[in-house]
Amino acid sequence: MKLVRPSYEILYVTPNAPQVIERCGRVCYKSEDGITPESSTKFCKMLYDRGHHSVLEHSSATVKFIVDRGISHELVRHRVASFCLSGDSEVISYASKISCSCKRWTIKQLYDWSLDYHKSGKLKLINLRSVDDNNIIVANKITKIVYSGPQIVYEVITECGRKIKATLKHKFKTIDGYKKLGQLLVGDYIYANGTPAYQDKEWITELYINQKKTRPEVAKLAGVSDACLGVWIRKLGIKKPLSCRINHKAGHGIKGMFSEEEKQNISKRMSGSNNPGWKGDDVSDNGARLRANKMYHPDKCSLCNKTINLERHHIDKNPKNNNKNNIKYLCQQHHHAVHHKATKIVYQTKIISITKIGVEDTYDIEMKAPYHNFVANGLVVHNSQESTRYCDYSPTGKKNLGITFVIPPWIKESIDGEFKGNTYSQHLSYPVETCIWLNSMLTAEESYNGLIQHGWKPEQARSVLPHSLKTEIIITANGHEWLHIFKLRCAEAAHPQMREVMQPLEKELVPKLFGQYLGVDSE
Repeated sequence: MKLVRPSYEILYVTPNAPQVIERCGRVCYKSEDGITPESSTKFCKMLYDRGHHSVLEHSSATVKFIVDRGISHELVRHRVASFCLSGDSEVISYASKISCSCKRWTIKQLYDWSLDYHKSGKLKLINLRSVDDNNIIVANKITKIVYSGPQIVYEVITECGRKIKATLKHKFKTIDGYKKLGQLLVGDYIYANGTPAYQDKEWITELYINQKKTRPEVAKLAGVSDACLGVWIRKLGIKKPLSCRINHKAGHGIKGMFSEEEKQNISKRMSGSNNPGWKGDDVSDNGARLRANKMYHPDKCSLCNKTINLERHHIDKNPKNNNKNNIKYLCQQHHHAVHHKATKIVYQTKIISITKIGVEDTYDIEMKAPYHNFVANGLVVHNSQESTRYCDYSPTGKKNLGITFVIPPWIKESIDGEFKGNTYSQHLSYPVETCIWLNSMLTAEESYNGLIQHGWKPEQARSVLPHSLKTEIIITANGHEWLHIFKLRCAEAAHPQMREVMQPLEKELVPKLFGQYLGVDSE
């Protein structure tokens, strides 16, 4: 057993951070001519005193903490400070059967529940959707919901009709792993799950009923055929008043309603590949024409590379458009994912716009390991802490990590380093309370190693490890966020173990970011 004191390491600070802040800030004040070699420190102090803290966001720092599990769970709130979504982002429950209806909540609603004594217990019962390593939707539990304050958000709209508002640092799942929104461009692909626009009852009702648009107009906006939209209108039970139906006006739906010219246009429009019964221009070895779904000779699913049970998918959702560029082949699972609501896998959808919205309150959800992601507004998003699930701390582990515990600050004795023993009675030179703590750590180590020896996996045996287990976590935040963190975590009301690392970090990091110690007032 190893015993260590908590510590931190500053990994990165924006080079010449005070000078960077000054150059950005003086643009606001149109005082670029006031820049001198010594002016940056004074300028940063002026910004802080005036409350013009948004300019301080142009600097950032990354810090690695070595603390116990209890403190790391508090620091997680700040780790996700920039990975945030707007409060109206909607999450959906995991349904074990396609036939089961899914429940929906906004992130703000769940956050309000977490603050309510009578409703906080409900969060433990909720199964949200996470994505595993095989792009399969799995049930996952909420660990924590975080309020990250007001931040600038951008609205992302995808080709399949999904929309979400997020900060530039929030991560989305792509084929190359998770990427920040600031790294994505229009035309890039991100993963989606949920209900496409043409299957969304509220969206169709708003356009088709309230705005009185025609069905072809709504179908065009949804990117599907009129027939496809009609199927979903019937499935969702949406009915338009008779007085608003154009086919019930005089002269429609009767013999002779089309002129000869209109008939010729219809025939021209429905000829060739536009006709659902078209068999294609290719012929087989026996001279028979091939149907459209046989003429392109598919060899694998375009999303997962499976070679069996392939189905034809029309990209524009129009089954009449059999143009080769409009057809791709998907396996049954991915084809189902594109068309159905309660799908258990995800698929790629193209970003068609990224628009700055403004400042809104932002939130995030921390999901249970190992899948730190969830589905919001039908898009897969992410929320770096050392995982105890896969770390084997036993002496027989591959990396021979050994168990390390963090000494709390109220233990003043010098007990750092390797520690061996069975009971605190062997260490009577220490106060009784110190010996009791040591004995608890030794017992936890012995229990953990015993479970591993009897075949338990590390993710199972970790259940006996206490909060004092050493954990490493890395936080990246801008200058403004660090000031907010210090204001909360250096306060007298903060936990003693939190103040133990945050107070010295504040005195070291703030001068590097702003040129001098600003004397942040703790709440």
